[in-house]
Amino acid sequence: MHELSHRAALLILVVAGILTVSPLLGSGANYSNEAWAVVQHRQFMLGLLGAGLVLSAFVPALRLAAIGGAILSKTAFLVISLDAAFTRAQWLDAGLLGLLVLAAVVLAREAQQQARWDRRPLLLPEA
Repeated sequence: MHELSHRAALLILVVAGILTVSPLLGSGANYSNEAWAVVQHRQFMLGLLGAGLVLSAFVPALRLAAIGGAILSKTAFLVISLDAAFTRAQWLDAGLLGLLVLAAVVLAREAQQQARWDRRPLLLPEA
């Protein structure tokens, strides 16, 4: 059972990363120069976030930062866009937020059990 939940959590990270990067593929709208710079920056930041999520599925040391950043980013987007009617992007982010929280809980529980098994503190102090 633990192996299945671990693999599901890693799959969530990969899928969330791919879906976070997917808006980068379709930006054919016309913007002013200032707006275009803001859109380009947003797309760059989403690309970094998506790449970090995918990479964190394979590099355990990156998981805390990637999942924390993704949860913070998606929560901020949902809070900022509460005034508008829910669009497809908002529903997607809400669903991904729930899945990322689930993956975080599974991976944190695993880390806690492993730390208990190894008889060491969960977060080791830097040497």
